[in-house]
Order: sequence, then C-alpha cells, then structure tokens
Amino acid sequence: MAEWNDVDWEEKTVSVRFKPELGFKPKDYEERVIAVSDTLLACLKRFRGDAPEDALVFPSPITGTVDKHLDRIIHSLVDKANRAGYQVKKPRKPCHAFRVLYATRRLSSAKISSKL
Repeated sequence: MAEWNDVDWEEKTVSVRFKPELGFKPKDYEERVIAVSDTLLACLKRFRGDAPEDALVFPSPITGTVDKHLDRIIHSLVDKANRAGYQVKKPRKPCHAFRVLYATRRLSSAKISSKL
C-alpha cells in the first residue's frame, strides 16, 4: 500500500513501511526501500496529478482505500477456473498476488528485452 510520500523522486526509490492507520504491515514485517526505474517514475509523475502526499498511489475509485470488490471478482474467477477443471489455489490476498505476478512478468520481460 503505497502513498505518494513513499516515493523518493530524487533517490528513485519507493519505501515499503508500516501504515497502522490503514491496517497495512509490510511482508515479513520488514520495512524496506525499493529502487525503481526512470520509466516507472515518469509514469507515476504523469499519473499523480494533484494528489496530496498522504494519498494512496492506487486507491479504490469508490472508497479511496483498498478495493475489496476486486478481491471478490478474483475469487469468483478462481472458482470458475476450478469448476472448469483447472487446479487454481485461491490466494489469501488476491489483489496483492496479481500485482506481484504483474510486476514479476514486467521485470522478466524487461530483462529479456535488454538482452536483445
């Protein structure tokens, strides 16, 4: 759960830290700083608009917090896949699982592209 004040534009990093007011704890309870690419920073700058420092980077459009509706949609899709004969395990945190999958695929794609 990133807020705009977690982005350090100069150092080109994003901080992952506890946010008790939002009920967020970092994975393994470890706060950390993650380096990000110039491309991602440029996209974030365009996306940000006039959002305040303490606003979430990717809020729910309805509540401004985590979108639980998307979790229900993902669980429904997993159920449908399992009924169709696929073996799909339901993630405990569907939105997080898909963000991780997306980030992993993007990183893998970037590594392949840089080798070409």
